[in-house]
Amino acid sequence: MVNLIVIPQIYTIIAYGFSIYLWALIPRVPLPEGIPFYLIHPYFTAELFLMLSTLIVWAIALIIFLIYSLKQGVSIARNVSQNLFTTLLVFITVIAAISGCIFYFTHAVYYPEPNGDFGVSSPDPLAAINSLGVLFSEAAWIILGIAKILKKGNTSGPEAI
Repeated sequence: MVNLIVIPQIYTIIAYGFSIYLWALIPRVPLPEGIPFYLIHPYFTAELFLMLSTLIVWAIALIIFLIYSLKQGVSIARNVSQNLFTTLLVFITVIAAISGCIFYFTHAVYYPEPNGDFGVSSPDPLAAINSLGVLFSEAAWIILGIAKILKKGNTSGPEAI
């Protein structure tokens, strides 16, 4: 049986990679005040979709993991403690996706700057959690995947992961 984490891992790498690609395009988008980010431009809508879909993929993986563990009679606590790094990485991935979902549902707010212009509101903590979580998770999932491939010594085919 394929490792239960492979499909969500690959999906997260693709979704977060595309999200990072969109970050280069987003600064060109004008931000009208008072409109939720996901309604301002398709880039923000795509970001929201990527975060929501990542949450859904990991929720389904968690349900499958719980059902599989109950069928096998394996202790969930033992499984989690044996795979502590992966468990923490899943937690960070889910927290990053949740904070991204909440952030993209918020409104763009402007504040007056000292020189008389109006700037976008100060950095949102949810945006910071989302961006740092996405960057860390993307790198960590890629490294974990490469480590699994190298550990098995098999570099061809889907069974390598």
